[in-house]
Amino acid sequence: MTCKICGKTIDTYDVGAYRKFVDKAATEYACRDCLASELGWTREHLDDMILVYRRRGCLLFPPLEENKTE
Repeated sequence: MTCKICGKTIDTYDVGAYRKFVDKAATEYACRDCLASELGWTREHLDDMILVYRRRGCLLFPPLEENKTE
């Protein structure tokens, strides 16, 4: 899969972030860099928000491994 804005290859974090912050039913996605820009955030802030939701157990993102901080 590729970013619908810049064409970069995307991963599960990109898909989860797009679904979490834009559209849960989306079939095309933006990479985290483009998504952060669209939301008016920095990439670091977006990554921090993803981590918050991962810690809460949000199923849109890969789970955190126990006894490991990311």
